[in-house]
Amino acid sequence: MPNAKQPRRRRRKAGDLAALRRVLWEVLARAEALTTDEWVDADTLLKGSHAVASLAGVYLRALTADDLAARVESLEQERSARDELVRSGVTLS
Repeated sequence: MPNAKQPRRRRRKAGDLAALRRVLWEVLARAEALTTDEWVDADTLLKGSHAVASLAGVYLRALTADDLAARVESLEQERSARDELVRSGVTLS
């Protein structure tokens, strides 16, 4: 049997925190819907409740990371603007 090269699979583009938050929110909403459906059996209710609790923690960490990333970016832009002013000869107090 000849050693034929298998085609390479394309990797998905790396996501960002905003995309992660959107996906987590949708999955969290679906899991929550399971817990409020009156026709759901006890086992599914337990699994849905566990999923909601787990996803809520992950979602909170994603929100925190996204917020921190935005703050860092803002600070970097502010620092860059200050450095530019200093280079142009403006004295800052």
